[in-house]
Amino acid sequence: MSPIYQAIMRVAQEASLNTASAAILSIHRLFLHPLRRVPGHFLAKMTTLGFVPSTFKFDRVYKYGPIVRVGPNVSLSDWKMCRRIYTDKQTLKDPQFYLPLSFLGHGNVFSVTILDDAQVYSQREISAHASTIWERTDMLIDCLLKSALDSPTHTADAYDLFGAWGIEIICKLLVNTDIPDDPSQTIRFLEALESSPPTFFASILVPWLQTFRFRTRIPGLLGHAYRVFAEWEALAIGLLDFQNQDRGPDDRGKFGVAPLLEAKNKQLGSNYTFREAMEEAMGTVLAGSGVSGVSGHTFIYLTYALARPQGRHSQQRLREELKGTGDSLAELTALPYLSAVIKETYRLFPAIMSTLPRILGQPVEVVDTDITLPPGTVVGMQNYVHHRDPILFPKPDELIPERWLEHHEMSRVNCMGQTLAKTELYLAVPRLVRRLDFSLSRKMKDDDMHMKDAWAV
Repeated sequence: MSPIYQAIMRVAQEASLNTASAAILSIHRLFLHPLRRVPGHFLAKMTTLGFVPSTFKFDRVYKYGPIVRVGPNVSLSDWKMCRRIYTDKQTLKDPQFYLPLSFLGHGNVFSVTILDDAQVYSQREISAHASTIWERTDMLIDCLLKSALDSPTHTADAYDLFGAWGIEIICKLLVNTDIPDDPSQTIRFLEALESSPPTFFASILVPWLQTFRFRTRIPGLLGHAYRVFAEWEALAIGLLDFQNQDRGPDDRGKFGVAPLLEAKNKQLGSNYTFREAMEEAMGTVLAGSGVSGVSGHTFIYLTYALARPQGRHSQQRLREELKGTGDSLAELTALPYLSAVIKETYRLFPAIMSTLPRILGQPVEVVDTDITLPPGTVVGMQNYVHHRDPILFPKPDELIPERWLEHHEMSRVNCMGQTLAKTELYLAVPRLVRRLDFSLSRKMKDDDMHMKDAWAV
């Protein structure tokens, strides 16, 4: 029997086994699975592929009601389930959600759950760098003004400039980067960062691509993504040159990367290697910067919302509140209308719209149904759905900061990026509103600011 024939038979046998396994699994999920009674698309009972088109159809939840099967896991839309899912200590984060963001095969800021490891990202530590946030915000405003003055229509393309603002701040806080006055280099870094996500998922689906020598020569979108990822990696290596800066121990300790290079990580039980520190730096830059990060995303959408014709009165009311107030974080966080504008922007334009999955540690009854979800079920909810719920927020598609003056609060689902974003926004938004009276270009359409969920597969 020839080797070729043997190889063909081996492949055929494996294919038959895979087909039989798939058939048995499908029968189990259709007729025997504990979630078989949960409504949803037929494909969702057998595979996660049915979830892909649903990410583009935000009204799918209105078709199936408060609970829907999303292959073979469950998505909930009833806000009353929020605390049960996200505050129960027996409910765990789904590591598969964060796996694509393990850029170099090590953990990073996205998976930090231990308080001591997150200490460097506390508001107290970030607030110590207020002067950096003010300085970069003034630079942003100057660039916007220059761009508008140089334009025959007196308009400025703000997208890249806001993205550069976010990157510059996080790089300064992280490794004390010397930031050039010309934002073009930072914008190139931003473009590399935002074009890299396809590599995260490709490396999970095809693990050997991470070490494939010629991956940057792959044609098409994937090859381009690997090329810009290599550029991003090279820039991150440059950022970690922090260890060669001539600074005393106390001064070095003010910057976020210092614990990575100089202290022992409790989870690792040892000091970070160079690549582990680089992984953390890349994760922090992604989480806290650009227009896909919490701060950059919220800042540009806040500016957009206040610049729209229907938001101009809110812009003017905010400007009036800011008159006579100081610049300290304590004073600014005490301003009710500023807080309301920031919260309303979070509501209308959440930085993360996709499902935030959790693994149930105990049975959970779904309110207003006769369905009980068993332990081990992967369940999730979406910020976009809750934030546009007309029961919680009348006129959900309109910018109404006043609704937050009535102490309207939902259950908080915190992440470390919120600490950085909150501090940046409270310090930067007043500076922008005091110096600029801004409105939209007449050429802009609503579709120009259509949100893209950078966190969805």
